[in-house]
Amino acid sequence: MSLWFGLPANDRVINSDAYLTENVRGKNSWAYLRASRFRSRLSHMDQLHLDLWWRGLNIAQDAGTYLYNAESPWDNPLVTTRVHNTVTVDGRDQMTRAGRFLVLDWASAYSKNLIEADDTILGRARGYHRGYHGLKHERTVTVYQNERWVVNDNFFARSRSERVYRLHWLLPDYEWELENRDASQGIGLRIKSPYGWITLSVHSSFIINHSSLSLVRAGELVHGQRDVQPYEGWVSHIYGQKSPALSFAVELSSAYNIEITSEFIFPDSAA
Repeated sequence: MSLWFGLPANDRVINSDAYLTENVRGKNSWAYLRASRFRSRLSHMDQLHLDLWWRGLNIAQDAGTYLYNAESPWDNPLVTTRVHNTVTVDGRDQMTRAGRFLVLDWASAYSKNLIEADDTILGRARGYHRGYHGLKHERTVTVYQNERWVVNDNFFARSRSERVYRLHWLLPDYEWELENRDASQGIGLRIKSPYGWITLSVHSSFIINHSSLSLVRAGELVHGQRDVQPYEGWVSHIYGQKSPALSFAVELSSAYNIEITSEFIFPDSAA
């Protein structure tokens, strides 16, 4: 634009407040961490949502929109935090939904890419928000040379109070199986992609066992125990169309600061 109008060129400016905020790239994979400072009406309550792609496959997915104006429960339900790849607290959204299209109590998020001296790290980004009053949710996303992705969710509380943390990942509708492992090692889920088995491992600063895990597909509970909403376990790539997906959730209760770690291990790095 400067050249076109014959004006002096400005230095390049990178604005990390844009919709597609911090991108992180591996050798055959990439992700973006959703962290927005809202300037206009928001569409979803999805701060620190993570989309993860590997070899052209959308592994950790955004549920999309599906429908705005259908009868309940399809009156724009995919705006809610619980269907996104992030953590909800005490069953609440990050903000206040006041209508089909109206959201109040906007909670901005902040993020940045980090430069690491560790040669095994290809990229790292960190973001945070304070949508849950009295809590700071900080998420760090790291990709390693061997295509292993690690997502660390840390919660810092101003005061001690028992809270329920629910980590959620929306995964493709692939064949799946649970891994048998000791409770101190967390829990593991394997899904069979066209290029081999992908492992999602979740562990925490607190003990996780399989009773904490639930899996929903197309609005139906297929493993564990949880109150299922009919709009869970769906993904909408095109408006008005929806397809089954795997809604994977882990719940933990704690009155202290807590860390939850998710690891995505792809076939090339599983050896």
